[in-house]
Parts: sequence; C-alpha cells; structure tokens
Amino acid sequence: MEHFSLKKRSIPVSGWVAFLFLMGLLVFHGRITPAPHLEDLDSGGTLDALYALALAALVLFLAAGLGRLLLKPFKLTEWSFLERTVISLPLGLAAIGYGEFLLGLLGGLKPLHQVLYLIVIACIALRESTRFVREACASVKTIRQSWLEFTLLQKVFAAAGALALLFTFLQTLTPPWDYDGLMYHLQGPRLFLEAGRILPLPENWLTYYPFIWEMVYMLGMGLGSDIFARLINFSFLLLMISSTGLFGSRFFSSRAGYLSAGILVGIPILLIWGQFAYVDIAWSITQFYAVAFFLLWSKERRINYLFLAGIFQGLALSSKYMALGSAAILTLLVLFFSVKDSSTGKDFKQKIKIPLIFILSMVVVTSPWYIKNLLWTGSPVFPFYLPQTIVDPTELRIAVDYTKSFGTGNKWYDFLFLPINLFLQFYKFGTFMGNADIPNPIFLLGFFFPFVRKKIPQSSRPVLDWMIVITALQFCTWALGMQQNRFLLPIYPQLCIISSVVILSISNQKTRVRFDQVLSIGGVGGMIIVSCVFMFRFLFVTEPYNVFLGITTKSTMLKNVVNDFSGIEYINKQLPPDAKVFMPWDGRGYYCAPGKCVADVSQAKWSTVVLEMTSTEEVSQWLISQNISHILLNLNDVYYFIYAHDPKGDHNRAYEFLLNDFGPQETELKEISQEILLFSIHQ
Repeated sequence: MEHFSLKKRSIPVSGWVAFLFLMGLLVFHGRITPAPHLEDLDSGGTLDALYALALAALVLFLAAGLGRLLLKPFKLTEWSFLERTVISLPLGLAAIGYGEFLLGLLGGLKPLHQVLYLIVIACIALRESTRFVREACASVKTIRQSWLEFTLLQKVFAAAGALALLFTFLQTLTPPWDYDGLMYHLQGPRLFLEAGRILPLPENWLTYYPFIWEMVYMLGMGLGSDIFARLINFSFLLLMISSTGLFGSRFFSSRAGYLSAGILVGIPILLIWGQFAYVDIAWSITQFYAVAFFLLWSKERRINYLFLAGIFQGLALSSKYMALGSAAILTLLVLFFSVKDSSTGKDFKQKIKIPLIFILSMVVVTSPWYIKNLLWTGSPVFPFYLPQTIVDPTELRIAVDYTKSFGTGNKWYDFLFLPINLFLQFYKFGTFMGNADIPNPIFLLGFFFPFVRKKIPQSSRPVLDWMIVITALQFCTWALGMQQNRFLLPIYPQLCIISSVVILSISNQKTRVRFDQVLSIGGVGGMIIVSCVFMFRFLFVTEPYNVFLGITTKSTMLKNVVNDFSGIEYINKQLPPDAKVFMPWDGRGYYCAPGKCVADVSQAKWSTVVLEMTSTEEVSQWLISQNISHILLNLNDVYYFIYAHDPKGDHNRAYEFLLNDFGPQETELKEISQEILLFSIHQ
C-alpha cells in the first residue's frame, strides 16, 4: 500500500522512506567516504550492493518526480503513465546531473554538500515522486492484464527476456570493471571528488568530453558507491527497451511495439553494455527520443514535440560528441519542413520561428559543456578540430589512427557492403565479446521494406519513411567516423521498429504460411533465448553472486575480470608510497592509490615518446623528469593494439623498443604474472 493512515491523515509510504533515508545520510555523512574504497577491496560486497540499491532507488525516485515536473509544461496529458515515465525519468536524471555539475564548479563536492543537494531536490520533487509511485502501483493491473492476453509462446519469450535482464541486473551488483569506466567515466568523477571540485584535468583529457551522465554517477560516488553508476546505467537499459516498445506502439500498433522490444532484448551485446558504468545507453535513449519527437512533430506539427526533440538532442550532445552528426541531420530536416510549410502559406516569421525553437532548445541544454571547454582549452570540442596545446599532436594522431582502424576499409565498395560486413566480419567492428558484438540479424529485414510498403497502413507510411531516411543518414555518419558497432546503439530502437513493421507486413496467402508468425516466433523469440543463454553463461565468468553473498572478496573477482588488476594490486601494496608508475597502453587508473599511477588514457603516450625521442637515455631522462619510477606493462593491452589496431606500426615499434632496447639498458624487470611485467627505472 502506498498510503497509510496516521492521525487521520494520509501519508505516502514512499515519501516517509525517502525522508528517513535522507535523514540517515545527513546524520552519518561524516562517515561517508567517496568511492572507490581501495582499503575495502579484500572484503565481500553484500553491504556495498545493498547500499547502492538503496541509493539508486532514492535518486531514481526523486528523478521521477523532478522529471514529471519538468514535463508538465509540454502537456502530454493524453499519453499513458508508462509513456510519460520513460520520458520524464531521463529529464529528471539530467536535471540532477546539471545540478551536480554546478555544485562541482562551485567546489561543493563533499559528502555533506551532496546530501544537502539531495534534500533540496526532495523538497522540490517529493510530492510528485510520491504521486509517481501511486500511479505506478495502479498501473500494475494494466501490466497484469497484458500478460494474461499473451499466448503461451509469447509468455515463454517474455519470461526468457525477463531472465536475461535479471542476469544482467545481478552483474551490476559488483564493483565496476569495465574498461572505459575505469579509464574516465568513473575515474574523472573520482579525480573531481578528490579535488573537491570540477577542474581541468590535462592528465586525463577524456574528462573534457560532455559529462552529463558522469555527473549523476559522481553524485553516487560522492556518497560512497560506485556500484550506483552501474545501477543507473541498467535503469537506462530498461528505459531503452520500454521506450522502444512504447514508441513502436504509438507509431504503428501494439504488436509492433511488443516485437520491437523483443528484437532489442535479443541483442546480447546490448545487455553487456547495459551492466557497465558507460553512457552509451543513456546517449542512445536521448538520441532516439530526439528522433521520435521530431517524427511526431512532422506528423502533427505540435510545437511542444519540437521543443522536446530539441531538448533530447541537447541531452544527446551532452552525452557524446558523436551526437553532432544526428544533430546536423535533424536540424536540416527541421529547416526542410519549415521551408516546405512556408511554401504552402506560412509566413516568413513562422519559417524562422520553427527551426529556432529546435536549435535554441538544443543549444541551451548542451551549451554548458561546450562553453566550459571553450573557456578551458579554446576549443569547444576539445581535443578535435581546433588548435590545442594540451595533447601532443603525435599522440592525438596515433589515437585517431586507432579509431580509424575499425571496420573493413574506406573504399567505395567497403561502404557499399558495410551493412553485410557488420555480420560477416563482425570481429573488425567489435571490441569486447567476439560474436556477441553481432547486431541482431533481424535488422536485415529492413531491406525488404520497399516490397511490403503498400501493405502498411497509409497513415503510418510517412512516419516510417522518414524514420528510415533518418536512420540511413545516421548510419552514414557512423560509417564516416569510428566504425565500432557500439556506436550504432542510438539507431537500434529505430531499426527494431522498422524490422517489426516489416515482419507484420509479410504474409503469403497462396502457401497458407504466415511468415510474420514464423519470423516472430523463430527469429525474434529465438534471439531472445540466445540473449538469455548468453547472459546466463556470462554469470559464470564474473560470478557476481559470490561477491554479493560474501563468498569471495571484491579483489578476487576483479583479478578474474580485470586483466591488469594483479599489477595494480602489487603497486598499491608492495611499492613504496613515493613510487609513481607509468602504464603504457593501459588507461585504467581507477583502482590505483591516489598519485601512484600515470594511466595512458590516449593509449598512445608511450608510442609518442618513442617516436619523438632518439635514444634510450633521452627516454629515461623524460621518465625521470616526470618523477616516474616504474613502468607497468600489461601484455594483453599491448597485443590488442599491435595485432588489431596498429595500421602504421607505431605501437609495435614502441613495444619492441621497450622490450629490446630500453628495458635491458635502463630498468630492472620483475614478472608479476605471465601477462604483467614491472620495470623499475634506474635513477
């Protein structure tokens, strides 16, 4: 029950729980230390997981209320509770992130300030948050009714999808171990928290990227939990699946909605990314919402939809620079529609007003990140395109060469066969889990759209036509950039909707075969089962349940899944306090003791040093001038670059120089493991 009676007054239970938790944080704030808790890695993770769950629930509870308040001016009253929820939650979380950003700029990154900030949010949003919980409880009946209407096979596939998500959720209850999280998504907030404020970090220049969701992560880390970041990202995964189904239903039909959500769940790598402390899922959601609201505006011409399209495009730009391509596409399409409308009777002022609404709402939302970079570096999109002096040009060139090494090539025929090669040569586009990186093969059904277009209801065709155009243009911008399949995630919801509509439009009356049912059951259902099996097997790789139950320690798990952790642990425990270790090709400094590690966030620093210097003595003097006493070499990282992403041989030359020339002359070698080497530099 959401309410209980006390002195004849109805009091929301959720409000009382949130209030008591906030008071507990306020009372015990002096005992809170920001994550990571390096001194606590040799213990179990039960209490860590429970605290992270409680903290994430509190923040999501307040974000739901805050998002509902922000959504009210746009008057989506005719939308269902679930539709308004998936829209309002990202808005609320983004608002919390911007508040945390301002707090950091003002030097307020102390546990007490973080708690007081949450109390302020609660004062604003608590009433609306409790209403959200009350409506959520009421909507359970609707969900139960939908479940009863499913066929037996549909229930089996839905249960398999739920199991896959449960297995993913269990993965989030352990300490972070994902590469980019340990390199900058979490390391950046950690460095800000150690400094007590947000400030320029030239030593980790990836922190100059747009950082809206990292600000949300920083709030949880400041209150003692980095598992919190993984739970927030998992929440975005649930929002992505739900919103794909809901928009599929709104644009076409409820069957299309269910199929769209099922196709998305049937992508194993999506579930992998959904458990990490990454921002790709959040970026994908906001970018998808920008496209969806643009399509709604193109159909109905409601200005509030255009405002929301601009706001969500601004949030996408606040997530990753890669959203710039989609921003340009939507801006041009808004201009196109504006000119088209003006030719049918709209005046000049209206022609100008329409694109300004989209552009200004987008710019206002995203401008803080680009203004910050402009003030700090002179380049709003640091380190790209404009002259900058923070990152060595050679280092940046080698880093860019790495990004260009993905894919099958840049010839015209490479681009022509790119959609097929994503499946046939998937290993050239992925970075993580081998064949799990393959997109859902159901997406290939999109090529059959021209043959089934006439079977689609005429009222739905324009939306689908423009969705295909936008998706194709987004794919082209991806193809011209970094061809990692992870960066295709923003178009996955659209591809799911397109594929589901094609499936439902296929039939063959002559043979009495319902190909739509065959594809739904065999294709979509089969891929859901694949995701479920994959995530179940993945449980036995990381064994999160052992950490959560306190059977094994956090450090034991980290040694199993983080290939440099044994070296990091040696640095923390065995080297003297004044030791400073350089980590060539390895950007993960998150679990290093403060000040002990110099992570190679560009993964090109050592290669740059070797290219620019002429002798072992010169390299040695450079290291000494940086107060570096040791070099930690992770052979797994080295081999990844040399054998897969070294088009000009820069990394291979730098590795051979270290192993054959510099190492024997200027260092003493200690082998921590077969993969981890520690070089002690002669002073």
